[in-house]
Amino acid sequence: MEILNNNIIEKFWKNVDKSNNCWIWNSRTNSKSKYGVFRFRIKNERFEFLAHKVAYFLDKKIDQRIFHNCKNTLCVNPNHLSHNKLHQPVLQEVEVIKGVKHISGSHIVKW
Repeated sequence: MEILNNNIIEKFWKNVDKSNNCWIWNSRTNSKSKYGVFRFRIKNERFEFLAHKVAYFLDKKIDQRIFHNCKNTLCVNPNHLSHNKLHQPVLQEVEVIKGVKHISGSHIVKW
C-alpha cells in the first residue's frame, strides 16, 4: 500500500512555514525531543513519523538517519538536513503502540 500518497504529502506541506531560511514545522511536536511529528490516518490505521525525516525522504528519497545541520529541531528544510553515509538504511519493524503505528528509527515506507 502506498503510505505517502499525494493527499498525505499535501497535508504534510500545509503544516510547514517556508517564510524563513528554516522551514518550520507548525503542527504536533514530541514533548521530550521537541522534534516535529507528522500523524495521519489511512482508513482505520494511524501512522506517525518525525517531520524532518518525511521532508528529507520526499526530497532526496534517502532512507537513513537524518541530522539537522541548522540545529533547529522544527526545521524541515531538506537543505538544512543531511544523512550520515556511514549508516546502513534503518529498516526496522513497524511497532503498534496504543493503536498508532510508529515507524522505528528513521525508516519511512517507500512507495
